[in-house]
Amino acid sequence: TQICRPLIDDNLTDLIFRTQTCDSIHRKEQSQCGYCSSCLLRRLALLANNVDDKTEYVLTHGESKSKQLHLHFEAIKHQTKVIHKILNGDQDSNQKWYRLLNEFTVLEKKAPQMSNKYEIPVNDIRKNLIDMYLDYSNEWLSVHKTILNSYPKPVSA
Repeated sequence: TQICRPLIDDNLTDLIFRTQTCDSIHRKEQSQCGYCSSCLLRRLALLANNVDDKTEYVLTHGESKSKQLHLHFEAIKHQTKVIHKILNGDQDSNQKWYRLLNEFTVLEKKAPQMSNKYEIPVNDIRKNLIDMYLDYSNEWLSVHKTILNSYPKPVSA
């Protein structure tokens, strides 16, 4: 969402629709599936920024052969629910940071690396990461139903 915002602010949304974000190996031509994690993050970013998504996803404009359409959706739904629970507790940034570390241990190494690389105090990196994860979870909660409504309805037996 943050990456798209400057393009939207500068009235350059047409550039977004020239990008390819799908990471699905089943893609045979220049189309995007609409349900892999990369496509879901793209859709999240556009919806959260109130941009009319003109992307022709296989999910919404074609016929998907995947039997696991909801796999990435459910994974992101679970991830954002966990993040939301972790970060919407008390207001103490240190407590939020350590709860986040309990779930996403890789951040313990990444925050100091980023601090060294960009010469930004580690506490500022931690705060920015907390804010980014909180934004991500809140954005997902605000748009996930719209995304889910684009999925084909399950066929009953």
